[in-house]
Parts: sequence; structure tokens; C-alpha cells
Amino acid sequence: MHEGSRLRGLQKKQDTRILANGWHHCSSRSSFRSRCLQTHIGPTCEMASSDSECKWVRGIPGQTHDILVDGFTVKGAACSHYVLTHFHSDHTAGLYKSFAKGVIYCSEITRDLVMSEIGVDGKRLVALQLGEGRVLEEVGIKMTFVDANHCPGAVVVLFESIEPHVPYLGVHTGDFRAASHLVSRMTTLIATTRAKKVHTLWLDTTYALPPEKWRLPSMSDTLQAVKKVCRRELENDKNTLFVVGMYTVGKERILQAVVEATGVKATPCNSKRRNLLTLCGYGSSLAPKGATTQVVAAPLNDITPAGLGDVYKGSNIVGFRCTGWGLRKEDTPPPLTAHKKTRDAWKVPTPASARAGNAVVYTVPYSEHSSYDELCMFTAAVKPSLIISTVGNGQARHEAVEAVRHTRLTQQSIHHFFPASKRQKSASVLPVTEVIDVDDGSEPEVIDLTC
Repeated sequence: MHEGSRLRGLQKKQDTRILANGWHHCSSRSSFRSRCLQTHIGPTCEMASSDSECKWVRGIPGQTHDILVDGFTVKGAACSHYVLTHFHSDHTAGLYKSFAKGVIYCSEITRDLVMSEIGVDGKRLVALQLGEGRVLEEVGIKMTFVDANHCPGAVVVLFESIEPHVPYLGVHTGDFRAASHLVSRMTTLIATTRAKKVHTLWLDTTYALPPEKWRLPSMSDTLQAVKKVCRRELENDKNTLFVVGMYTVGKERILQAVVEATGVKATPCNSKRRNLLTLCGYGSSLAPKGATTQVVAAPLNDITPAGLGDVYKGSNIVGFRCTGWGLRKEDTPPPLTAHKKTRDAWKVPTPASARAGNAVVYTVPYSEHSSYDELCMFTAAVKPSLIISTVGNGQARHEAVEAVRHTRLTQQSIHHFFPASKRQKSASVLPVTEVIDVDDGSEPEVIDLTC
């Protein structure tokens, strides 16, 4: 059966077994993990899915018009209501200056970027304030945006039914990094809805496969590692030139960390980069036009030892190439199932480096996508009845959902992920009990997540 047809069938049946078992039964978690490790050597995929079925939001009770999320490439779509979760090329693909199909709902930052960089008529763009639910009478639903902890302007979207007697809640993560503060924010919002629980979760599964391989250091830990490198390099050479690799939009927090560590404002490599950083809210971290400083914002692909030595001059040139793809074994923190003391004692090691002449490039395992552990924790917290992967295509999406569903969490992992203060705030909205599977064949343990 075509996967899209199966998804629609599952939604119609609202099969509660999905919650416990994921997509289908697997003989054992260990055999499932082994199979995935044999068939996948990297993350699910770094690009948003081209499968059109995972881009539609339809069938919400009372909904009068279908919605396409990041779905500008869907051919022949009879759609006049779109959501753009953020300004990355795999999500804006198919969106051109001539867009006139209807309206696009997005954040204010994304609206400004679309108008500036693509040239879409501002009348076609409807910017929603973060955290403020808006009833869309013309669509028959309520929609709320939450900061996705991804790139500037990226949002997680909550879709709610406005039918008085048929509560429904769907969550579309777009691309996101599910740090503990975002999970706490989401569970708090979910508790305020009429549905009180998530039916459908459209999930960014970039780092779901192979299971448990892509455990990334937290964003805050990697930012501190970058600052430490900056201070050490300045101690060795006070005239060190720092070049920070960036996406068109993305990695701004790395630039900000370097600015803070050096006390020097950044010089964009060109006027386009300056405009992008300003639109993304980082104008105050930039040096005045025409000024040159020891910190440069440049395209990520330019950050190679040989490339830096060819373009920039100086006695010591330091480049930062920050990407989750650069994860080494020693960069991998203990799993959430490890003892809390083990996790607390772990520190991010010095990033890998490569040198050519007077230029050195540090590869930092920093990502703005959720690590595997974070995906599992987020899913356990929001308790969806159905998960739809939005990354990769075909079987890869199917297995990514299985990978998240087949990992269950321990009490100590909950305590580590949620600091005490956040646990208390989230106690009323996290599930009261959770069944924790263990690999040693013992009986599942029912634990209380509110303690």
C-alpha cells in the first residue's frame, strides 16, 4: 500500500495501538537497531522530504481549506493556504517572486527574508506573532507559532480544531532543536488547548537514524567550546583572525559566541550577508559598514584550511565549521539512559582541527536539528497518537519513525533532561506514567514522571 494511503487510513481509524507500537511490530528493539545500523551510515537525510503526503494538513474537524506546509513544489495542488516554517532552501523550494496562489503564513523574520531575498509580494505573506494563537476563520482552524530553536524565524506550528465539540491538536515541528526549554514550552501550550493531547505529530527526524548514533552535544555546550577555542587562540596570538562559516540563514549563534568571546563585532563578508544578519536580528553584533575586524562572517563552504589561507591574510587564521555532520565518537555525550553523574561529568572535548600553513579550521559538532535523544524525549513528552516524518523519502521516513518509537526512557533520563524547576512546571502536563522498556529482558517498569 502506498505510504500516503496508509497514513490516511491510520488517521481515519485513529488506532490507539500506534501510540504503543509505532508503525508496526518489530521482533525486538535490538534486531531493529541492528537492521538500521546495517542499512544506514548517516542521518535520515539532511533535506526536507519531497513526499507530498507529509506536507498536507487536512481533515481537522471543521477545517474548510487544506493547508500545505513547506509544500511549494507540490504539483497541481489546489491550495490557497500555505505555511512556511523557516527560510531554508529545501523548505522554500518552488517559491518564486511570482507566487500568487493564495497566502503564506510565517513568522515576521521569515516574512522579511522572503520579501527581501525572493521578492514575494508582501500582501501574500501573513506574519503571526510567536505564542499568540490566531483563529483563521477562512480556514476553519486555530494556528499558533512557537520558536523552533532552529534558525532565525523558524517555527513549530500547532493546528487546533475550533469545532466546539470535537477537540483536535496537531503539531508540525518544521525543523527544530528540541532542547529542554522548548519541550517544556510545548507541553505547557498543549495543556492549555481543548484537546490536551496531540493527535498528529509531523516530526523533523534528521538525526533519527541509525538509532542512538546521532547523540549530539547540546547547543549551549558547543557554544561554550567555541568560546574556549577563541580565548585560547587569542592567548597565543592577539591578532588572530576568526572566520565563522554560516548558512544563508543559520549558525548565527556561533557568530554571536565568537563576538562575545573576542569582544569584537563581526564583519560580514559582503553586503548580502550584512542584510541577512540584520534581518535575522543580529545587526547589533556587526561592525559599521566599511570597517574591518578580527571576526568575519562567511559562507560555510568557504571554511577550509587552504581556502582561508588563500582569501585571508594574517599570522593566525582560525575558521569555524560548525555542523552536526562533523560529530566524532569522542564528541558524543552519554545517552540519556546513562547515570546522571556520568552525564554531568561529561564535557565537550576540544573540536577537531585541520591546519594548512597559518590557517586552522575547527569542526564543531553543533547542529540546529534535534539529536536522537532529544527526538525521543520530545516524543515521550507530547505523546502523539500518530507520527509522520517530514525528512527523507519512502522507507527512510518509515524507519525514522520506528527508531524514535522503539526507544523508551528511564526516570533518571527525565530528571537529567528537565532541571528540577522545569520539572515542577511541566509536572501537570507531562504524562503521569510512562512504561520504560529495558534491554535485559526484565519486566517493564512503570514510573512517575511528575516526581
